[in-house]
Amino acid sequence: MKFLKFNCRGNTGSGILFFVFFLMMIMIAGGLVGGAYAFFGKGYEFRQYDSQVLFEEARDCFARNNFFDNGFAENKDLFFEKCDLSKTVLEDGDHLVYVKRISDGKEFFVGVYDFKVRCGLKAQKDNKDLPLCRQRTIRGYEWVVGSSQNARRVST
Repeated sequence: MKFLKFNCRGNTGSGILFFVFFLMMIMIAGGLVGGAYAFFGKGYEFRQYDSQVLFEEARDCFARNNFFDNGFAENKDLFFEKCDLSKTVLEDGDHLVYVKRISDGKEFFVGVYDFKVRCGLKAQKDNKDLPLCRQRTIRGYEWVVGSSQNARRVST
């Protein structure tokens, strides 16, 4: 009885495709893990940048409009109108803009007044719930601008 010889070259191609299939499964699993980590990861730390941008905007607005000399300090709505800042964003419980004229002690603030105290705490870098602040004294004005906006918040 004569044994039939089959062409075995086709089996080699199927064996090589196993490695391609295995490589594709690794790539898909890596994409799923990477996507889950990107969505549920640590979040973004932008409290310092947020307070820095808010400080620069408020400082420029106060310089342009001369708020304390024109009596605008008592009218917060006029501050939002002249500075083109959103009232809902600044009064959401995550921001503070505090300005004090040193010569007569006149104050203006928008947001959470308690941030003025929290900005002095040393645990700001470790505790994400505390605000990071920008505190400066410029031309007779004391500025405290802070943000505690945290990127990893659960939506309700």
